Amino acid sequence: TRSLCDWSSDVCSSDLLKDRPDNQTLVTYVAEMLLGLGVPRRAKMELDYIRDQDPNLPGYWSIDSAVHHALAMGSNDPQSLFEHAMASGEKAIKINPDFDGGHIGLAMACEGLQLFDRAAQSWSKASELAEYIQRSERLKVNALRCLSLAGETNEAAEELLNLLKNQSAPTEALLLECALACKRAQRKEDLVEVLKRMSPETRT
Repeated sequence: TRSLCDWSSDVCSSDLLKDRPDNQTLVTYVAEMLLGLGVPRRAKMELDYIRDQDPNLPGYWSIDSAVHHALAMGSNDPQSLFEHAMASGEKAIKINPDFDGGHIGLAMACEGLQLFDRAAQSWSKASELAEYIQRSERLKVNALRCLSLAGETNEAAEELLNLLKNQSAPTEALLLECALACKRAQRKEDLVEVLKRMSPETRT
């Protein structure tokens, strides 16, 4: 039997690209939808179809980076996939340095390769370029997570705690990253206070 996701991905590809299989913008859009449907291999097939055209679209390379990151996360040998994702993120940035999607792709790949210093820099740059404050804050939290993992544990914990102080209803993601950063920095009193604000599910 075919899943709804398989059927949706078929419709997504065949209907939208039937008359315009070489349209770079449309292929990028379809690949992004396929990735969102949870079928990165199908997304890669669409992207590969026009790769030889060397698209001058930062969005194409950003999605290509995200697709290869998704494939790496489900692979027993993710190294080359993360490296591909990293190269595609860099290409998106080269085309448009002010496109936050390229910096996000590069950050995710660097984090997958445990290049935490570089990942923190890329997340931070993406945060600066983000159009909306909520998105910027989420990306900043990612940057501080990587800063903590890179060994700057006290600095990362301090900045995350400052973010937490300014929010009356912080997200569980912020609370979790703050707690983990405090644990890495061995800031036990701060950790206890953060844990008190978490939901029981996140705390567990």
